[in-house]
Amino acid sequence: MVLSSIRLSLGSLGMCVLFACTGSVNNENRIPQVIKAVKDTCNLDLTGGRRLIANLSCTNCHIVWDNGPRMRKNIPLFTELSAMDSVKLRDYIFKTKHNGMYIKDFPDAGKRIDSLSECDKNNLIHYIKDHNKDHINSSSKNK
Repeated sequence: MVLSSIRLSLGSLGMCVLFACTGSVNNENRIPQVIKAVKDTCNLDLTGGRRLIANLSCTNCHIVWDNGPRMRKNIPLFTELSAMDSVKLRDYIFKTKHNGMYIKDFPDAGKRIDSLSECDKNNLIHYIKDHNKDHINSSSKNK
């Protein structure tokens, strides 16, 4: 009795393994894996960033020279902006610090900076970050 129940259990286990391993592969039931490749259509362009800086008049408030006079105490120099992390710089330019400043001093600049595309924002940040690289390279050559 015990022997027949063991044989029956092993037989059904063997059949399960046999069907599981040799089952027909049905390609129709497989879920296709789709990999999306996101193409960056924005080419970083220093000339485009320089053009945006000129159009927005950023250097009117953020002086380019290290020892230049500050317009106000709370406005960082351009070299200080370029030393910021890119994420903090994006937050500084487009979200927090400029909120409300344009209305008083430069009302047209506020409209222009709000209407920038993502590509223009990336070019602007790329130009600002590159300014610090040029500044560091030129100061290290003078030593």
